[in-house]
Amino acid sequence: MSESWQSISKRKKEQQASRIPKEWLLPAETSPPPGTSNVLDIPRKCGILDEQDLKITENYDATALVEELAAGRLKSVDVTRAFCKRAAISHQLTNCLTEIFFEQAVERALALDDYLDK
Repeated sequence: MSESWQSISKRKKEQQASRIPKEWLLPAETSPPPGTSNVLDIPRKCGILDEQDLKITENYDATALVEELAAGRLKSVDVTRAFCKRAAISHQLTNCLTEIFFEQAVERALALDDYLDK
């Protein structure tokens, strides 16, 4: 007999949850009540993103980020971690991600920073 869609879904959700670092999990008190339609302030208020993360994820467009990276004013790993944290928060609020590769993204960013430093 084949596995039910419910058990497949449960297994996938558990896999997704296991790929979010514990320190990026939303505290229970920041979970919005049922029926909340606007969760835009939660990333700013939940305590997961520090000031640099907020600056990186809110104050730059893609072109400006590339310019900051090329000039060495930002590190790839910092930009990657900031956006991964924000994606983790968003996923916990909206279930928006299908595959989560935060660890691999950070590893790649470290390699890119190393390459740029040479």
